[in-house]
Amino acid sequence: TKIFEKNLSLTPIVQTYLKKRGVEENTIKEFRLGFAPQSWDFLLKTLGQKGFNKEEIGKAGLVIKSEDNSSYYDRFRSRIMFPITDSNERVIGFGGRIFETKNDPRSVTNEAKYVNIPNTLIYDKSRALYGLAKAKNEIRTKNQVIVVEGYMDCLMSHQTGVKNTIAVSGTALTGEQLKSLRRLCETIISSFDTDAAGESATKRSLALAAQFDFERKILAIPSGKDPADTILDNPALWRQSVEEAKPIVDFYFAKVSREQNPHTVQGKKEIANSLLPLLAELTNEIEKAHWVSKL
Repeated sequence: TKIFEKNLSLTPIVQTYLKKRGVEENTIKEFRLGFAPQSWDFLLKTLGQKGFNKEEIGKAGLVIKSEDNSSYYDRFRSRIMFPITDSNERVIGFGGRIFETKNDPRSVTNEAKYVNIPNTLIYDKSRALYGLAKAKNEIRTKNQVIVVEGYMDCLMSHQTGVKNTIAVSGTALTGEQLKSLRRLCETIISSFDTDAAGESATKRSLALAAQFDFERKILAIPSGKDPADTILDNPALWRQSVEEAKPIVDFYFAKVSREQNPHTVQGKKEIANSLLPLLAELTNEIEKAHWVSKL
């Protein structure tokens, strides 16, 4: 982490990019952002000089073995580095976001936008949550957790004062993650992603959250932008959207009412298909009866 941090401090073009995205200097320090240069062996060499051997670096998930097993190369190249910590702020893994700018030899464009470290002896992606160490006290105090998709969404939310925010790195929440969140709070607010994959992950996460007896809400940003871009344009709108998060059934009733016509047979079928699975998840019989009668 220190190596990546130092390298970011020596790479003005990446600092400028982060500034443009609205990330402040103290946020960079607080979340320990770094940069991995466009090199096949930068980290391998640097860690080698500090006395680590290739097998150890490989076990930490930081390098990859070549197909013929003859050599190792850096997993993270030309990437903004986001350290992932355990609940005590010890670094256990990394996510790396591609850094691409035109006419810059350090940037690459033909790779995945995000690369995450694989599971290792200390990092388990089904348990880890980005930002949890920094968010846990606020989650307890507010008795609610806000779940966003990306690392940038999470740190920008903290920067704007909404510190009970964690990120799931674009996947659905697991039972292990929900169990650790349930120890801290009773309400889970999921930031609704407008694309199909995002909506599917939101629905899966909240369906599982029902089994842990969470009060479940959905936060929808009116502009349809992701949280990081919203905060860059209008931090107050993000805070307002958090305040106005709707209980999941309210949200989907309103959504389906806008999208389907309840006066046609097809419309009725679509409404039922959309809402019945949600009502089946409800654990409180009074709440369930209320919504069934409404449907």
